[in-house]
Amino acid sequence: MGFVMLNGSAGAATFEELYQQGLRARDAGNFSAAERLFGDALSLQPENADAILLLGLVQAYDKKYDESLSTLTKGLKLEPDNVDLLIAVARVKSWGGRLEEAETDVDALLRLYPGNLEARILKGRLALFDGRHREAELIFRPVLEKMPHNITLLIGLGDALRGQGQTDEARLYFERALALEPNSSEVQGRLRAEEPPALAWQLNAGYVRSRFGRRPVKDWHEGYAQLVRRFGNNMIVDARYQRSRRHGLVDENLQLGGAYRFSPNGGAHLRVEITPTADFLPRWGVAAGGDVRLLDGTEWIGPLSATLDLRHRHYPTVDVSNTDPGVVLYLLEGRVWITGRRITAYDDSVGKWLNGWLAKIDIQAHDRVRVYTGRAKSPETDLGNTVDVFTTIAGVIFDVTPNLAVRVDFAHDSRQQSYTRRELSLGLSVRF
Repeated sequence: MGFVMLNGSAGAATFEELYQQGLRARDAGNFSAAERLFGDALSLQPENADAILLLGLVQAYDKKYDESLSTLTKGLKLEPDNVDLLIAVARVKSWGGRLEEAETDVDALLRLYPGNLEARILKGRLALFDGRHREAELIFRPVLEKMPHNITLLIGLGDALRGQGQTDEARLYFERALALEPNSSEVQGRLRAEEPPALAWQLNAGYVRSRFGRRPVKDWHEGYAQLVRRFGNNMIVDARYQRSRRHGLVDENLQLGGAYRFSPNGGAHLRVEITPTADFLPRWGVAAGGDVRLLDGTEWIGPLSATLDLRHRHYPTVDVSNTDPGVVLYLLEGRVWITGRRITAYDDSVGKWLNGWLAKIDIQAHDRVRVYTGRAKSPETDLGNTVDVFTTIAGVIFDVTPNLAVRVDFAHDSRQQSYTRRELSLGLSVRF
């Protein structure tokens, strides 16, 4: 096979003796000695896959990545379907900074062996290395249910949560890892590390223009600005101002809202709004709702959550109440999520409920790019009239930097027995 002895001769030592000595040297952190001993063992049994794997790994531990890959590749020529060797090749590539190649290898391995937990752990760590913290979380959680005492998983999930600003929950997983390995400097370092202060503020602003068909309606123009303040990891409060020009009239709407996460499995939100001199927007309104996680998910089907949104709006000539239950399902390690919602509105001017629905899919097409599209049939109120509107939506959100994002949204409305509307929206978000 081409393996040579690194110390000249194995003497009277047997393969098993050299193999065990190599393990002890590896465990002691003496990787050069372990490399020599595993090499000597392979001179006696050149096709032993376990010894080939260990030789390749200790070479990688000693940062000899090219030599390691050469060793592991020779092993794969003997046993092309050896899963341990395949995972080791991907792992060594990741250690050597060849992250894209490593992820390609892991994806190919998971297509063949979708239930391999070690491959899934490596997939999650690669997502972490690439800054895809949410994806890493969704990979680690279902695997941790099957391997609750795996230190690598506990640390990885903690890192994924900390990367999303959820430092309190991250600390819980680090503490679980420390309870299993009290002397782990890796875990202790994470618990001691001072977290950089999270960016507490976010400013969202945008402009919306609507053009019409089927009826001679003048263009609508709307602008908005929203200031968001984060308090810790679980609470946000925001204030929003919107100025709208429709039907030759101008309304100015003010909103105040907040949301609180009681745990990773549930949260609630509340919002109030007023339009002091309302012509077409609601004079006042109140909305509340929440979500609860129903299922944590599996390797491929992620968490499933139930949502409920309640809203009441008082317009100049009518009151409208909404009750909108829904579900959100994550797929493909969190890179795709589907939202379904039933929409019901009660219009007191006619004394009846109007029913509708919404279906929407979001796709994290790239680490910095999210796209979405959807379709809805929903009751909408304009100038005191509530009618069914069929809507198609689409949009893209691009993260220019971690703290700056731009978005473009498009919607097409077909209002029952009335106009059609094409809406284009441009938005900007800045965190500071």
